Amino acid sequence: MRISQEERCGIQKDRSQYQDWIAYMADVAILPLCKEGDAPGRWVLPCKKCHVRKTCYWREAVWQPYNCRHALFSRTSLSKCLARKKLLFIGDSTNRGMMHYLMERVNGSLMEWDKTHDIRIVSNLNEGKTSVAFAYYPQFWLSSDQRPVFDKALYQLIQRSRPLDNTSDTILIVGGVQWLATQHLLMLLRVLKVEKLNGIQLVLKTLGSGFHQAVDGVHSLSVNEHQKLLQHNLGMANFAKHYGFEVIDTFNITVARYKDFLQGKCACHFHRVIKVPYPESIWKKHQSKSRPSPRYHVEGSINAIYSEILLSRICKDYISDVS
Repeated sequence: MRISQEERCGIQKDRSQYQDWIAYMADVAILPLCKEGDAPGRWVLPCKKCHVRKTCYWREAVWQPYNCRHALFSRTSLSKCLARKKLLFIGDSTNRGMMHYLMERVNGSLMEWDKTHDIRIVSNLNEGKTSVAFAYYPQFWLSSDQRPVFDKALYQLIQRSRPLDNTSDTILIVGGVQWLATQHLLMLLRVLKVEKLNGIQLVLKTLGSGFHQAVDGVHSLSVNEHQKLLQHNLGMANFAKHYGFEVIDTFNITVARYKDFLQGKCACHFHRVIKVPYPESIWKKHQSKSRPSPRYHVEGSINAIYSEILLSRICKDYISDVS
């Protein structure tokens, strides 16, 4: 599945010839912080022999920009950064996965979740200091003449989320696997102008890998179509930057790991939410009381990586508090 003709396939040895992983990571730690969420990079991982995949420690794999590093925030710093902020997500299940990851990071655990395909508002984050809203788009299961248009879905999300400040304390994150195009971004900008919200912070989560396997009832793309998707993604990212969006480039991050999806027919999910059992000590504590609410956890290291990049861009003004 070679998408870019300029890039070599397979595992390549780092040109700097590091002797060990610890030395490499020490050098990464002193790189300057990235100024963009789509800084060019590649996956790196420790291997005993690059030409023998089985000798590689895939659990240690990290997405690493070539000339910078993304900030990583402690929960305390995130709490401070996200206080008084409202985050509005509009997109498909890949965008929802980022939202759930953010909710778990700021609260320490995920106390509620669902695979909503409508609009959902969550106000109990960060001790009530942060709220999150999500609108699912597009609703693929409806016939094309019954699907809500993008600007209508966005308008409904905005109205359900009010009051909203026309400042960077309101953050709108838009993203999807492969349906998103510049026309959606233009509609978004027009809606924000009408709603007098053209001063809010905008974030684009770019496209992602998926639909590369032939599955009954689900469309699939050829390698040639994926190559065209790469060019489409680059054009959309440049368009978004021109209009002041922060850009999180999930396409390059996911396309190299397209075999590592977790669930779903479309082979495009890099996360899943699981129920976390309570420790025995917690059960004993609640023995004579009501049953404690369930807890959940967002699994998926690839989803975690680009979600952390999202947080690093949202909280770029809190760099002094980086852990």
